[in-house]
Amino acid sequence: MFDPLFVRKAVVLTLLAIILCFFFLRGNVASSQGKVDGPTSYTISGRVSHEFSTGPFSGVVLAINTGITVTTNSAGFFQFDDLPAGSYILAPVTTALGDSLISFPLSRTVELPPTAANQDFTAEIVASDAGVGGRVIHPNGQPVEGVTIHLSAIGTAVTDSDGRYFFFPVAPGEYTLWPDKAGYSFEPGQRTVRLPADNGSQDFVADGVHVVTLPLILR
Repeated sequence: MFDPLFVRKAVVLTLLAIILCFFFLRGNVASSQGKVDGPTSYTISGRVSHEFSTGPFSGVVLAINTGITVTTNSAGFFQFDDLPAGSYILAPVTTALGDSLISFPLSRTVELPPTAANQDFTAEIVASDAGVGGRVIHPNGQPVEGVTIHLSAIGTAVTDSDGRYFFFPVAPGEYTLWPDKAGYSFEPGQRTVRLPADNGSQDFVADGVHVVTLPLILR
């Protein structure tokens, strides 16, 4: 004969086992549904090269708008790690020695995700005293006002009432400098300027173009 008490215990244990299996399986399903696929942090990376030589620029300090900074290695490479999703502004700010920089572009806006590679810059050190200036005069020494002076890759300046012009600041490198004004020729016609070595006065002599007017004879 079967013991009724034994049967009841067996039934209870079986029911408990079924209930425990149910909750165990339910918990696993909920856990798997709550998982987020893919990375939860991202990187921003790129390279900084010299504007004029195009070689790698090591020792450049870059910053993002959260205050985090990194420094380029000997290959000019940089990388920000473990960044959460969001919008960032990235820019070169200085060198490891504290030199001022001019970069192209000045900054980049980066959206994460996805991970952002190839966020490259070109840059050069801007010396605090690096500039190009000079004076344009007539052969008799009188100043010439209103002459447009062109500096390649930088822009233009116009001589003042004393014939003077100035560009500041200008990054180290090689530039072409030339004057222009209607009705004038200049000596020299242009100059090659290497900064910071040629940081002195870059002067030009302007000579008006003489136009000969012939009388009109009516017959």
